[in-house]
Amino acid sequence: MELVFKAATPEMAETWFGWRHEEGFRAFNPAEGAGVADLAAALTNQGGGFAALGEGRTQRWFVFREGVAVGTVHLDQFSVGTRRASFGYQVAEQFSGQGIGSALVRGFVDQVFSQSPVERLVATTHWDHRASRRILLKNGFVQEGVLRSYLEIGGDWADFFQFSRLRRDPVPENGMQFFRGRCHCGRIQFSFQAKPILDGVRCNCSICRRKGALMSAQYVPAEMFAPHPNPEDFHVYTWNDRVMDHLSCKTCGVYPYHGDAEYGYRVNLGCIEG
Repeated sequence: MELVFKAATPEMAETWFGWRHEEGFRAFNPAEGAGVADLAAALTNQGGGFAALGEGRTQRWFVFREGVAVGTVHLDQFSVGTRRASFGYQVAEQFSGQGIGSALVRGFVDQVFSQSPVERLVATTHWDHRASRRILLKNGFVQEGVLRSYLEIGGDWADFFQFSRLRRDPVPENGMQFFRGRCHCGRIQFSFQAKPILDGVRCNCSICRRKGALMSAQYVPAEMFAPHPNPEDFHVYTWNDRVMDHLSCKTCGVYPYHGDAEYGYRVNLGCIEG
């Protein structure tokens, strides 16, 4: 899908005004009273592109497909010292469900890391905006935590999830996502790529019943898994036919994953960050 990003101009104010009043947008964003004239004035100062990031102003682009405006994306809160910035996006309601959101995020992130000094890109999304969460995860963002009572929407204070992606993060392919995990104390660290994790399993063998861990439903292939590099940090327990090593951190005792290069790895979902 070919999308074209054009720097904001005041002429887009009326289109933007209409998008901001769509039901899908208002369900996950605070109500604002800005009129078309107010938005036009704001857009006058938001069209500088990446070259204007250091000026401390929000920079906005409108996104076109085959000459038709389909959405918008903005970059703000850029810090010269930390090279951190935040971004947000919107796809017009009439174009939802066509894969534009994911293509928009992917294309914009590529531009941010190729045309600006940003090293850390942050995004937030309403806790119940599942489509937006899927798009961010699909494009390599890692969920970092919850921003409690972050914004007032419809008279209620809503929690938001915070995501980030670093310039050095690997880019998932074919719908894969990048995950990081750790034990409780942080001594054990691991990462892997997998399809979106939508459910888990509890094994009914005698040791897993006692551990009580919720595990990944599928084994992660060894070539997609980066295990903790120092085996001496683990306590290893084997039992029964002694085929599988059951691992736990020597410091905090948490079970992070089990498996090996032959069988692949099954992950304790409670150890995945975010």
